[in-house]
Amino acid sequence: MSFRLDLLRETTAWAETLEDYGTKATSRLDDKAQQTGGLAGLFLAAAFGFLKPDSFALPPGHLRTAAFCLLFAIVLIFVLCIGACLTVTWLRQTPVPIALDVVMGLQEGVLDLQDHQLTDAIQENTYYDRLRIWADILSKRTALNQMKARRLLVAQSLLALGIFLCAALLTCAVSSMILPHGIYGR
Repeated sequence: MSFRLDLLRETTAWAETLEDYGTKATSRLDDKAQQTGGLAGLFLAAAFGFLKPDSFALPPGHLRTAAFCLLFAIVLIFVLCIGACLTVTWLRQTPVPIALDVVMGLQEGVLDLQDHQLTDAIQENTYYDRLRIWADILSKRTALNQMKARRLLVAQSLLALGIFLCAALLTCAVSSMILPHGIYGR
């Protein structure tokens, strides 16, 4: 067996390993998107469940209007976050490893040859054909994972912004209840 054949065999095995890693990365991105969406859903439920108009002890006026606008923005941000998470997890065409019929097609002509006819060149070409298919699969997997990662980053950024705004709104609401004249006085 020649060194080149050994190298091609190892490279083909490495391509299969890379596909396994890519598949695991896809799964982790989907899991993180589900967790992010779940957390956004909890905050959204809290916004609807605990922040009712009578919860604000703010006097009517600009401050109360600002608080309601901020609450609306928070709800919108969490809804957008959940939407971004859904775009990460939506089932779309995902690359699959080399199908059995493709592998059998690659071997079809080679298996008809006698052992003395199996030159190194024929064996090398068989590996090159497999590697071309693996390269296509891996580039599709990489593109899919990059797209999922970008959308997940957007979702996580929206979640962080929503949590920050929620904390700011709650701080204003609590301070207006604790301080005798609200944050700005009367």
